[in-house]
Amino acid sequence: MDVSEYKFDDAEIQKLHDHRDNQPDVRLKLRFIALLMLAENVDLKTIASIIGKSAKTIENYHHQ
Repeated sequence: MDVSEYKFDDAEIQKLHDHRDNQPDVRLKLRFIALLMLAENVDLKTIASIIGKSAKTIENYHHQ
């Protein structure tokens, strides 16, 4: 499934916010931020640029 086509529901978005806010590990917090940007329909290339990871890495975050 293309990550840009996936639609996050409200419960998933709330869980991402909770995990992001309660995450002491910076690497994992960055993953939750990337997923939240996907949920807000930010372009994958833009997310990759902001986060400093490849688009493939962001896709892998989504698939995990």
